Amino acid sequence: MNSKPLTTMSSLRQLAARLNISLGTARKLVDDGHLTAVRVGTRCVRISDAEIESFLAGQKAAASKKEEAL
Repeated sequence: MNSKPLTTMSSLRQLAARLNISLGTARKLVDDGHLTAVRVGTRCVRISDAEIESFLAGQKAAASKKEEAL
């Protein structure tokens, strides 16, 4: 049997709290394609925690490059 480990997922509200941003900004990050989300049902959106960590790492790297340029 081929089994994958379960992925921990966060809601948009949890994402907003974790990044200290508004719910609207969290939605915009998903809508603009900065974060990949999965729709569960008609209204429920989930983002994998691995996706969030990857996004944060990219933001941190971009900030470091910007700092080095100054």
